[in-house]
Amino acid sequence: MPTEIIAEFSSNHGGRREILARMLDEAVAARVDRIKVQSFEIKHLRHDDPQYAWFAKSEMLNQDHVWLLKECHRKGMKFLTTPFHADRIPFLADLGLDAIKVGSGEASNPVMLEAIAQHPWKVYLSTGLVTGKELDLAASILAGHNLVLMHTVSKYPTLTSEVNLGRMSWLALRHGLPAGYSDHTAGIHAPLAAIARGAEAVEVHSVARGDVPRRCAWDKDLDDLTTLVMFRDAMDKMLAPGRMLWEPQEQRPFVGRWQH
Repeated sequence: MPTEIIAEFSSNHGGRREILARMLDEAVAARVDRIKVQSFEIKHLRHDDPQYAWFAKSEMLNQDHVWLLKECHRKGMKFLTTPFHADRIPFLADLGLDAIKVGSGEASNPVMLEAIAQHPWKVYLSTGLVTGKELDLAASILAGHNLVLMHTVSKYPTLTSEVNLGRMSWLALRHGLPAGYSDHTAGIHAPLAAIARGAEAVEVHSVARGDVPRRCAWDKDLDDLTTLVMFRDAMDKMLAPGRMLWEPQEQRPFVGRWQH
């Protein structure tokens, strides 16, 4: 199966629907498979968090979720989100989503995982901050779900030398589950490499062109997203089954061309 490409909007929209609309249009133009947002509620964030003011203005309210989901349906785009508190799960379940993402910070939270396990979602589980015991517990709680283990490095930005893409294979072997990659690097070399290694899914942070409330070093723009999708499609063609050997009776080009 081709690698699924996910454009993570994060909070780059700054709580503004017009920015969300632009980001969605660019994701559609690039032909990514899913867009992702973050379903946090500021009431659950510690007041001394250094990003408290930013998250306060960037919170997506219930009506914002409903509006964006309708826009995704209208434009043929799959919707994904990351909750940060178990209280958010009932609302997200009522939206009728087919999938949900668990961030690295919540992958070790059994209360969150148990709440998610009550619903028949496809689950993308980021594993950037888990211990072995926590990873095993998460896989056990979510057993029976369509679970994708997402390798990531929880550092913003992640240096190329820190990407550790071999961990995708390690994750896949540890639990016999598909593995993907969630990117936090500058540029597109790491997500391209993850696609080439056969990642089940690749998630990259995206940002709209033009005037936006926030732009980070690890964000990908429309050109980047388009390149990733084009490379994914090319990889799918290159990995399609083909000839392994020639049959003796077949006419082979170049064989016998030179006299000896």
